Amino acid sequence: MNQPETQVELQGAAIPAGAAKRHGKRLAKIWMAAYACLIVAYVAHGLTGAEFMRLDALTEGRRLWRELYVELNGKPLEIDAGEAVSPATLRGLQSGATLAGGFTREGDAWRRAEKGPAAPSLFIALYKTDAFHGLPWRSILGLFNFAGLALLLYTLLGDPLPAFLRACSNAVRERLAAARAAQIEAAALQGRERELMAQLEAESVQAMEQAARDAGAEREYLVEAAKCEAEKMTVAMRRHLEADEKAAAAQLRAAVVRRVLEQARVRFAAGMEGEAQDRMIRAFVRQLEGMDRHD
Repeated sequence: MNQPETQVELQGAAIPAGAAKRHGKRLAKIWMAAYACLIVAYVAHGLTGAEFMRLDALTEGRRLWRELYVELNGKPLEIDAGEAVSPATLRGLQSGATLAGGFTREGDAWRRAEKGPAAPSLFIALYKTDAFHGLPWRSILGLFNFAGLALLLYTLLGDPLPAFLRACSNAVRERLAAARAAQIEAAALQGRERELMAQLEAESVQAMEQAARDAGAEREYLVEAAKCEAEKMTVAMRRHLEADEKAAAAQLRAAVVRRVLEQARVRFAAGMEGEAQDRMIRAFVRQLEGMDRHD
């Protein structure tokens, strides 16, 4: 029974949930069928993968099925399984040197020759030259196993991993957008700060100029006020001195008058009568008073 598909909303697009699991199951079926075919081919090749050949019929380039141990010029030489026969190895094998790892036939059975001289009766196990000859079976099986592991991971993580990655990308995108907005706002604030600093500098320059002008005006005002006060004090002192001078002159004249009157009274006391003396004194006094008024 088919279950209704659920929809997952991611970035404004409706994505059916479980799509990776369904695709993984289909691919798993294909992978299992291919892997089974590979195992069958590998087993069939393994069962009939070796053929035996005499040393005198061995040619260059054939790949050894089993390892061989050859003694060449008194030195042991090991030839690994799967290695191709080189010209030097072929000459050494056919030179009659001591060899271990070959096979001898006893009826329908093959017996491993541990050690013995090379002879026409000694056979070498080689890979067959069929359709599967030369295939790197271990590498192929390793690749199939890796493909199976990747398929398993895709089936298990194909649905939640993209959603998680999209959520992470959305979060990163939102953080980047917030960072860009903050950067733009910081740039605007920095520009506003520069404008305010320029305005403040201009205002400070104007204030300094105005203060200089005010200080100059105040200095001029103080100088003028000092001059006016000095002139006033000079006039007042002059008037005061004049008043003192007049008072001193008046006092001096009064003293002189008193002195003159006393001397006149003394001089005229003897020769004048009292009335004539008084008239003369009054006339002299009036004359002096007239002089004072004239001054």
